[in-house]
Amino acid sequence: MSSRPSPRTGPSPPPLPSVLPSPALPGLPRKRGTERDRERSGRRCVAARTEEARSVMVRRGRVELRRIEDRTSRQVRFSKRRSGLFKKAFELALLCDAEVALLVFSPAGKLYEYSSSLSIEGTYDRYQQFAGAVRNTYQGGASTSNDEDPSNLQSRLREITAWSVHNNADNADASNLEKLEKLLTDAKRALAKQNSNRSATGENSNGPTGEGGNA
Repeated sequence: MSSRPSPRTGPSPPPLPSVLPSPALPGLPRKRGTERDRERSGRRCVAARTEEARSVMVRRGRVELRRIEDRTSRQVRFSKRRSGLFKKAFELALLCDAEVALLVFSPAGKLYEYSSSLSIEGTYDRYQQFAGAVRNTYQGGASTSNDEDPSNLQSRLREITAWSVHNNADNADASNLEKLEKLLTDAKRALAKQNSNRSATGENSNGPTGEGGNA
């Protein structure tokens, strides 16, 4: 008969812990080598992005700006750029509390306008008052130039209106024509007011001089 070995009767081994200790305790500092590697990699990424941005700027700087020959491409580009222009104007008015007014005529002669105030006419009237005040301040008895002549300004406005009507002959838009006519009327009123102010200023300046001569 084969005899089986008797089991050992010594003490049993200690039980394994249920949770193994983590290799890195939260209280211990991290390795400096890892932080340095991260800083170096971050600097390399920033340098690479800066170099890429410079190359893009150089490539964009070499692009020649000129008129787009294809009509369809020109209309598409105008629509995109117009939207971007109006968006920038809105951001400028909102962020900086500025009064902005834009008048844009499309290649087909269609009028697009934007105003941060209640109406673009109000901004135009404000511009006329400011321009008149500046001219009166720096006039100093000198004759006005051709660009400041009211008749010249009226003729230019008439030319713009005639050009817009001619280009809108195929696609006539009554609302756009009414807006142009209103702008022309407002311009005439502003010019008439400016002329009256100039005549009043001339009378006031000539009055004391005449009295002094009679005395």
